[in-house]
Amino acid sequence: MGASPGSDLHQAYRLLRAGRFSEARAICEASMKASRKNPLLYAILGELAETNGQLDEAARHYQKSIKLDPKQFMTHIALGQTRTYQGRYPEAITSLKRALRLKSNSPHAVAALADTYDKQGRPEEAEALIQPFLDRDE
Repeated sequence: MGASPGSDLHQAYRLLRAGRFSEARAICEASMKASRKNPLLYAILGELAETNGQLDEAARHYQKSIKLDPKQFMTHIALGQTRTYQGRYPEAITSLKRALRLKSNSPHAVAALADTYDKQGRPEEAEALIQPFLDRDE
């Protein structure tokens, strides 16, 4: 392992982004004991589970990550998108609105929430949400 659990987790994240999932998982598993309280560990495990189609497991990891650090903007989005994939729209909306409370001008969070509204059959709300971003580009 590397110099510290944190640096190992950053390496795991880089491997995850590179599509080297089994290597990323191995680092996470090796880091579990020393990093049990590190929210990045659970965010990475959530992404790995999501990559494998294990959406319930992904959501559990994202929730654990958020519990350890509620200000994790991207993890709120990941949880919201996972809940959207599951068709659990009220939970998705709650998580995505939390992300927007952390970064109100985030196009990523707005797009994710608009997508959830649209999939829930609320296209007017989706359009109203993204309209301010469209107006800026004119």
